[in-house]
Amino acid sequence: MLLRAGSAVPLMAGPLAPPLSALLAPAFAAQEGVLAALRARDAQQAVSAFLGDPMLCRVPERAALKLMRTMLQDCAESLRGWNLEVR
Repeated sequence: MLLRAGSAVPLMAGPLAPPLSALLAPAFAAQEGVLAALRARDAQQAVSAFLGDPMLCRVPERAALKLMRTMLQDCAESLRGWNLEVR
Protein backbone atom coordinates (compact mmCIF):
# COMPACT_ATOMS: atom_id res chain seq x y z
CA MET A 1 0.00 0.00 0.00
CA LEU A 2 1.12 3.47 -0.79
CA LEU A 3 -0.27 5.99 1.67
CA ARG A 4 -0.78 9.41 0.21
CA ALA A 5 -2.65 12.41 1.63
CA GLY A 6 -5.14 10.34 3.59
CA SER A 7 -5.67 7.71 0.92
CA ALA A 8 -4.32 4.21 0.42
CA VAL A 9 -3.35 3.11 -3.06
CA PRO A 10 -2.70 -0.61 -3.58
CA LEU A 11 0.56 -1.47 -5.29
CA MET A 12 0.37 -4.25 -7.83
CA ALA A 13 3.36 -6.35 -8.83
CA GLY A 14 3.76 -7.88 -12.23
CA PRO A 15 5.13 -11.30 -13.03
CA LEU A 16 8.67 -12.10 -11.92
CA ALA A 17 11.42 -12.23 -14.52
CA PRO A 18 12.13 -15.89 -15.43
CA PRO A 19 15.64 -15.96 -13.86
CA LEU A 20 14.30 -14.52 -10.60
CA SER A 21 11.32 -16.86 -10.63
CA ALA A 22 13.67 -19.86 -11.08
CA LEU A 23 15.84 -18.65 -8.22
CA LEU A 24 12.88 -18.26 -5.85
CA ALA A 25 10.95 -21.40 -6.90
CA PRO A 26 12.49 -23.68 -4.22
CA ALA A 27 11.59 -21.20 -1.46
CA PHE A 28 8.04 -20.90 -2.83
CA ALA A 29 7.69 -24.70 -2.88
CA ALA A 30 8.94 -24.97 0.70
CA GLN A 31 6.44 -22.36 1.88
CA GLU A 32 3.61 -24.13 0.06
CA GLY A 33 4.68 -27.34 1.81
CA VAL A 34 4.55 -25.61 5.19
CA LEU A 35 1.04 -24.32 4.47
CA ALA A 36 -0.11 -27.78 3.37
CA ALA A 37 1.30 -29.26 6.60
CA LEU A 38 -0.52 -26.64 8.66
CA ARG A 39 -3.80 -27.38 6.94
CA ALA A 40 -3.33 -31.13 7.40
CA ARG A 41 -2.03 -30.73 11.00
CA ASP A 42 0.69 -33.21 10.08
CA ALA A 43 4.14 -32.91 11.66
CA GLN A 44 5.76 -35.32 9.17
CA GLN A 45 4.58 -33.13 6.31
CA ALA A 46 5.99 -30.12 8.17
CA VAL A 47 9.33 -31.91 8.59
CA SER A 48 9.44 -32.67 4.87
CA ALA A 49 8.81 -29.01 4.08
CA PHE A 50 11.36 -27.98 6.70
CA LEU A 51 14.01 -30.26 5.16
CA GLY A 52 13.17 -28.97 1.69
CA ASP A 53 13.64 -25.34 2.72
CA PRO A 54 16.57 -23.81 0.81
CA MET A 55 17.60 -21.92 3.96
CA LEU A 56 18.55 -25.29 5.50
CA CYS A 57 20.70 -26.42 2.59
CA ARG A 58 23.81 -26.69 4.77
CA VAL A 59 22.18 -28.22 7.83
CA PRO A 60 22.73 -31.98 8.03
CA GLU A 61 19.45 -33.93 7.91
CA ARG A 62 20.05 -35.50 11.32
CA ALA A 63 20.52 -32.06 12.93
CA ALA A 64 17.44 -30.67 11.15
CA LEU A 65 15.32 -33.61 12.34
CA LYS A 66 16.58 -33.15 15.92
CA LEU A 67 15.72 -29.44 15.76
CA MET A 68 12.26 -30.14 14.34
CA ARG A 69 11.50 -32.81 16.97
CA THR A 70 12.57 -30.40 19.72
CA MET A 71 10.38 -27.64 18.31
CA LEU A 72 7.38 -29.98 18.05
CA GLN A 73 7.92 -31.29 21.58
CA ASP A 74 8.19 -27.76 22.98
CA CYS A 75 5.01 -26.69 21.17
CA ALA A 76 3.02 -29.92 21.63
CA GLU A 77 0.50 -28.30 23.97
CA SER A 78 -0.39 -25.77 21.27
CA LEU A 79 -0.61 -28.46 18.60
CA ARG A 80 -3.58 -30.43 19.87
CA GLY A 81 -5.20 -32.38 17.07
CA TRP A 82 -1.91 -32.69 15.19
CA ASN A 83 -0.23 -35.93 14.22
CA LEU A 84 3.16 -35.28 15.89
CA GLU A 85 4.84 -38.53 14.79
CA VAL A 86 8.08 -37.80 12.94
CA ARG A 87 10.24 -40.43 11.26
